[in-house]
Amino acid sequence: MGHLILHVPGVLLGRTAQGNNCLHIASTHGHQRFCEVALRLDPSLLAAINSDGKTQTPLLAAVASAVFLSLLCCRERELSETILKQDKHGCNTLHHAIGRRHKDLALDLMKAEPGLSHAVNQNNE
Repeated sequence: MGHLILHVPGVLLGRTAQGNNCLHIASTHGHQRFCEVALRLDPSLLAAINSDGKTQTPLLAAVASAVFLSLLCCRERELSETILKQDKHGCNTLHHAIGRRHKDLALDLMKAEPGLSHAVNQNNE
């Protein structure tokens, strides 16, 4: 991937019609290694928001699809703002993890970023 970036600058920054970047797509399909390498090459990918009506960051997309890949990266880079992002319904990664009954993931999220438990979505949850 590093070779590709050298010869095609900006290749990681491309977007689909729905606004998803390569990290949104890779995370929802469980390609953890690709995500790790892409984030090392361009950390700004993690904060990108799609435009398909879900307004999700790649981390929200990953949790929403039951794939958890970026929390460690967020913690390492101290990107709590990214971890705390909410979608257009006010749901954050903790809402999605709990809603999909991923108990261990929910506990890991709260341990990594306690502020997640303070967010209230549109349903007052």
